Amino acid sequence: PRTAVRVGLNYSDRDSFLFPRRGWHAGVSVEKAGTFAPGVTYLSTRAEVARYSPIDVDTAIWEGRAALAQRLLLRVGWDLPERYRFPLGGVDSVRGAKVDMVDRMALLNTEVRFELAPGFGLAGFWDVGTSLSADVPPKSSVGFELTAYIAGMYVRLVTAWPSDRPATWVPVFEFAMNPLF
Repeated sequence: PRTAVRVGLNYSDRDSFLFPRRGWHAGVSVEKAGTFAPGVTYLSTRAEVARYSPIDVDTAIWEGRAALAQRLLLRVGWDLPERYRFPLGGVDSVRGAKVDMVDRMALLNTEVRFELAPGFGLAGFWDVGTSLSADVPPKSSVGFELTAYIAGMYVRLVTAWPSDRPATWVPVFEFAMNPLF
């Protein structure tokens, strides 16, 4: 069993929830489990900052909205059981890469997002992540992501070429039902 308390502070001045084009989003949190109740005991922290910058697209064939989005995420844990370690790789960190569970990690996600229609977008991305504690080599991936906001949730289809798999023209496909950042 796990009994945990998490406290955090968030700041956001993004101009839109569905398709932010300018502004910042930042947050820090601390989670403590055990000590004051039965179950596993650990401490973990999370710090995240995301920046959104507008890109105006005005060509002869398409006029649309786009944005450069970047996120830096740091996660550090002490005495984490295997079940509560952080996933480095996979659809929520380094897209397309094999998942390794780590105690400490740093992650940078960079995207150029295009709004195809309200609630529907396409992004080209580059993800870089590294473990700050385990013997896990750094991971990177590039690719494309289709995102749709349907019935109050994000649906994402990822096509990625990660660095921790053999180089080939065939991408890794992933599916998720949540926003990345």
